[in-house]
Amino acid sequence: MSAVPSLTVSDVSRIFPQARAKGQDGGIVALSSTSIEVRDNEFLSIVGPSGCGKSTLLRLMAGLDAPTKGEICYRGQAITKPTGKIGLVFQDYSLLPWRSIQRNIELGLEFQGLGGREARAKALEHLELVGLAQFRDAYPHELSGGMRQRAAIARALAVAPDVLLMDEPFGALDAHTRLLMQRELLTLWEKRRKTVVFVTHSIDEAVYLSDRIVVMEKDPGRVIEVLDVDLPRPRTRKNPDFGKLTESILELLKY
Repeated sequence: MSAVPSLTVSDVSRIFPQARAKGQDGGIVALSSTSIEVRDNEFLSIVGPSGCGKSTLLRLMAGLDAPTKGEICYRGQAITKPTGKIGLVFQDYSLLPWRSIQRNIELGLEFQGLGGREARAKALEHLELVGLAQFRDAYPHELSGGMRQRAAIARALAVAPDVLLMDEPFGALDAHTRLLMQRELLTLWEKRRKTVVFVTHSIDEAVYLSDRIVVMEKDPGRVIEVLDVDLPRPRTRKNPDFGKLTESILELLKY
């Protein structure tokens, strides 16, 4: 494991301007004085109530937005714009409806300058990885929600990012599909050992997936605790310690 963390969030605040009356100062504080280190190859989840800045923090890590204060670094270098070393998976899949699933996977490779036979081969490799090779010619509307999300994950992995950021990727799925996707994601993570930062509203999901959990609160958004998940893998929700950790996070958040 490298001595330098994959990502370092150092005293970051993000304040969004808002319409205000004459003479009134300030803005909306989405994040306040937030500091986190993301270790190499770990699965780190971020939990907290709506409005605590989880998605804002992920966008800052991805280089899609800039902090009002502080700095976010990838391996010691400040992040000022999106980079191919950091991939991002959204809740809404973001697949292009006019492209087949394989052509969607090829999209990021095209942005990297890869084309033709090499891009097709790499896209197919990642479709096989997520179990969708037989659907390579299908279009997004022809697939279930879980299959579309697998395609979105394959697209993110195909460009070989060092870090994978995931913003509520299973939030729109039904309960059964969500459980299946959690298991599939862990299988992928164990094969590739990417560094994963995973935003979720589900404490149960975070405990099931993660090495560590960042707990946030709102008004303003900030980190209140970072917890190690000292549970053996593969995990079972029947383990009494699983329930105890879930309860302790609920107590922190006072749900």
